[in-house]
Amino acid sequence: MKQILNSQNSSASVNQKSQVRDIASKVAIFISAGMILLTGNAAKAETIDIPVPKSVVTTGINAYLQGMEVNLDTWDKWNGKDWYKNNSYILMPNGKKEPINIPKSATLQTTLRRYNGYVNDMRSQTISVKQDGKKFKLNVFFESAGDELKIGCINRRKDKPCVAHLLKHTGQVNNAQVTAWLEPVLSRGKISFKQPQVKFDFDLKPDSWIANKAKNIVDWFIDTDGYIKKGLTTEFTKALKEKQTIEGFSKDLNEEIINRAADKLKGTLGNNAASFIKQNLKITNLKDAGNKYIITVNYPDPVTKKSLQIKSFNAVKPNGSMVCPGNIKFKATIKTDYKMSGQVWLENNDGSKTKKLNWSNGKNQTTTSNISRSWDKKDFKSHQGWSRMAISFKDAFGVTRTKKSAIANFQRTCSKSATDDLKLSL
Repeated sequence: MKQILNSQNSSASVNQKSQVRDIASKVAIFISAGMILLTGNAAKAETIDIPVPKSVVTTGINAYLQGMEVNLDTWDKWNGKDWYKNNSYILMPNGKKEPINIPKSATLQTTLRRYNGYVNDMRSQTISVKQDGKKFKLNVFFESAGDELKIGCINRRKDKPCVAHLLKHTGQVNNAQVTAWLEPVLSRGKISFKQPQVKFDFDLKPDSWIANKAKNIVDWFIDTDGYIKKGLTTEFTKALKEKQTIEGFSKDLNEEIINRAADKLKGTLGNNAASFIKQNLKITNLKDAGNKYIITVNYPDPVTKKSLQIKSFNAVKPNGSMVCPGNIKFKATIKTDYKMSGQVWLENNDGSKTKKLNWSNGKNQTTTSNISRSWDKKDFKSHQGWSRMAISFKDAFGVTRTKKSAIANFQRTCSKSATDDLKLSL
């Protein structure tokens, strides 16, 4: 009986110890899981409003337009048939020359002669942009010196130019200007411009012979749907719609937005603020506010190594006894400036590391949680040890950062008493 009793007691003791280990193990899992459940999964982004004066837009576009030129010209040397050669173009600020399609004029034909109208070297003089309500008005003004309209006369019998005095019919084009209205819009996270509205106006002053004898040529020249107006407005609209032109118009505004956003982050990111903003900034709203725009932008949280602080890390019970193997529990307090996440583990005095666990924490949030390590000294003597917490996360540039706590010392004696260990663990 005694032998059976002892056997039963021994069996009970083993079962009790096994239960204690199971409980301790579950406690360790629960404690470790606490680091994973710090917060929910909120979006990681900063949103701010940036005021930008409209003068930035006008200054930027005017600077970009330097070097732009418009030339209307179909009058050239006699080519054996007429004087027509279309030399009309728009010279863009990037140096690209866009041809303007201005075909031959209508023909006035008499028994002896044939007449055609030509545009003669009609060049832009000034190109500028100014604010016009919610839009920007681009004006191209043309010079008015000289004779911009010429009449070519051909002798039908000889198929050659008429005598000199019949080639002197001319006209002047005054107050000629191209007007285009530009309106900023939001496109794919940047400022762009809508398709421009373009029109071409001028005052025509032909000599009396042209006005009285060559009405169909005059009509060709000044008709709203005529070749010159249609050719110029079509090509000018096309040129203003080009990606490179739109980027040129919006360059200063987009740069101003980047600079102002970067200025707000210099205290956090230092000299890296500008590159971070260029890589990550997204414009989400453009609001017209009179003489300025209110630009709403967002970008990822500007996380740096300083964005996480380990406030404390200590053994819950620095000294004591326990049933071995078992777990030693630590309490950690961290603060994060932004919504952050990463991995956490313990580095121990014997060179071992605990399994890496996921963690997350909210913006401007301080959280305290528990994390455990195993301990197994079977000689029932008092031993000292230490652990420190290592916690990793990615910064604003995607670089993995790791911060480590101070060492937390502890002392443990492995006890033969399962009851004492159960009390300690729970």
